[in-house]
Amino acid sequence: MTTPRLRREPGLNISEHSYKLVTLVEHLGDLLTNLNPEFRRKGILTLAYVLDNLPVDFLGPDDLQYLVTFFCDRLKDHHTVIPATLQGIRAIVKMDLPPNSSIFISTSLFQHVQCQQQAVGDRFNVYTILFTLMDKYMKELLSVTPDFVFGVISAIDGERDPRNLMFLFTMLPFFIKTFPLGHLTEEMFEVISCYYPVDFRSTTSIGVPSQCSVPAKRRIVYIQETELIAMSFPFKTDPSSVTREDLALELENCLTAIPDFSELCLPLLMEKLDSSLRIAKLDSLRLLRAACNNFTASALGQHYMELFRLMQLELLPGSDRELKDASLLALSALVRLFSTSALDKHEAKWLPDLLAAVYRLAESGLCDVELIMFSPATSVLLEVTRASPAACQILVSKVIPVLVAQYNFKKGDRERSILLQTLSSFHTVCQEHGDSLSIGIKSLFEELLAELQGGRVNDSVSGQQKINKKSDRSPLPAPEAPTVTCAKA
Repeated sequence: MTTPRLRREPGLNISEHSYKLVTLVEHLGDLLTNLNPEFRRKGILTLAYVLDNLPVDFLGPDDLQYLVTFFCDRLKDHHTVIPATLQGIRAIVKMDLPPNSSIFISTSLFQHVQCQQQAVGDRFNVYTILFTLMDKYMKELLSVTPDFVFGVISAIDGERDPRNLMFLFTMLPFFIKTFPLGHLTEEMFEVISCYYPVDFRSTTSIGVPSQCSVPAKRRIVYIQETELIAMSFPFKTDPSSVTREDLALELENCLTAIPDFSELCLPLLMEKLDSSLRIAKLDSLRLLRAACNNFTASALGQHYMELFRLMQLELLPGSDRELKDASLLALSALVRLFSTSALDKHEAKWLPDLLAAVYRLAESGLCDVELIMFSPATSVLLEVTRASPAACQILVSKVIPVLVAQYNFKKGDRERSILLQTLSSFHTVCQEHGDSLSIGIKSLFEELLAELQGGRVNDSVSGQQKINKKSDRSPLPAPEAPTVTCAKA
């Protein structure tokens, strides 16, 4: 009897019923039960290859139950058999498994496979199996949440390959948000925070053996082993294809995945922001933006002044453009969070206090258009006024009197032109906020610009007084308007 030789599409022969799965298993019997673990490995790998090419809805519940039991039992086999077994499990978890199979498979993996002792491609297969089970059988796995969460944490702890980390960082936010971490919250955070900030330099690539032979004169249906090995190695690219920036961006989503991480994430963020390492500062500023999008205002409010203290050296003088831009984005995110959150009486002071600190930082540069710090100071104030209508209301009421007083005092056309352009920039920001601003702010700008175009502006009435006079409703709470005179830095 001639044994069929299945090459490229073994699953196709079975799905078209020209060759039965049971026949394949019978032909593989000599290998699957061989005392030599290398032969058992090849038999299981061939079976896995066939299953991977079958339609996901082809096998019935009985066949799938048998395969689940078989592959989970093979996880107890010799360590050389484990990689092929993982391939088989990866193939069947895509199918419609019988009830509770996800629990049985995940429990078997956690008990019998030491993930970090496996090769890089095999670790990837473990992760793929686990996240496929999460996606397809979430309700089943939620019934065993503590054990499953602990198993996942143990499996990923210590991963170093950048491609595996990229996969994990992409999938972990879903896991963290779906499965209540409970008493394992801190342990989960520690496992992922050890990579922060990402320090990654790749100089190696991992290849696949070019040729492997299959023993001759075996009564089996076989596929060339080079194809099997290529299937078991899931990566199409070498580690250098994953960049440090890619990893850092995905890691941010993990560190800020749930509000419960805030009390662990923010101290870590501030520690790295205080570092002398430029890359640590940049990552921390970007992480702060993510924190403002995912954590509560109450969580950030416990640290807002310390966060501003750590940012202010990057804001002004702002010699490093990239750090300054990152700091402005982070500060704006914090201002926006405080502006849009429902705060109690005690928390309501956070926004005015933070904006007062911003103004104090920029005040010495703002007070004289001839100073080299004038432009950096106004750029900081402009960016923060864009963050929210409330921030615009408070800061504009402070800034405009200072600019108007200088316009009245300065005689040079160049200085006056700069002041007029600056006033126009603040007016543009106010227009961007539209109807969110009080009528007083809008009227103030309309009158100021009209007077500036016609000649000198009388600063006998402060900006805040004009706002109060022209507003038909009470303005938003704001710190007391500053005096026009300020000491030069």
